[in-house]
Amino acid sequence: MSLDGQTRDDVAYFVLTQDGAKITGTVGPNAERQFPIKSGTIEGNKIKLEVAPAEGPSIALFNLTLDGDRMTGDMTGEGVGRKMSAKVDVKREK
Repeated sequence: MSLDGQTRDDVAYFVLTQDGAKITGTVGPNAERQFPIKSGTIEGNKIKLEVAPAEGPSIALFNLTLDGDRMTGDMTGEGVGRKMSAKVDVKREK
């Protein structure tokens, strides 16, 4: 994750529900701290999410690829004079 030019490792926790091509749910750093997905879609194995965190950037955009139980891709965010980006690599909990 890169925030204002500083890079660090971090974690992400997704709670997703699929209804046809629509994705709903929440995203956050852990199960207790989640932010709602404003809009989410899946087309084939490509997932796009728009999340509005309560703090940090005004909008976080996720462009992910689903491969089995794993999602990988990029996140970008901008707002309040700050820029953020991250490489995302998450796997389904069972």
